[in-house]
Amino acid sequence: IECVLMGDTNLGKRDHRRCEELLKEYGWVDAWLCAGHTEKDGGTWENINMDRMMGSNSNYTASCRFDRAFACLSGLAVSKVRILGKETIGTFDAASKPLWISDHYGLLVELKAKA
Repeated sequence: IECVLMGDTNLGKRDHRRCEELLKEYGWVDAWLCAGHTEKDGGTWENINMDRMMGSNSNYTASCRFDRAFACLSGLAVSKVRILGKETIGTFDAASKPLWISDHYGLLVELKAKA
């Protein structure tokens, strides 16, 4: 069976480790890590963008990997995972605030047949 489960998990730093332990027990892997990325370079939510969009001038910055892709694969393997939607899609209101398609970035997971 080939299966990829992905979406906004809202897993924080403490939660993701336990979740990954449970998934590993059943043969699931974190697609982002399988593609050679690290935990630190996978932020799919950044408050700075939302603050800019809402007109806030907060000095607080955070980047979290809330959106994840987990895979349980037998005949396929994860070949690449990319983050999508980091670019603005325009502006809105009279102040021309930047507009993103979502408050989270998306993930694109590419699979390939195992050799």
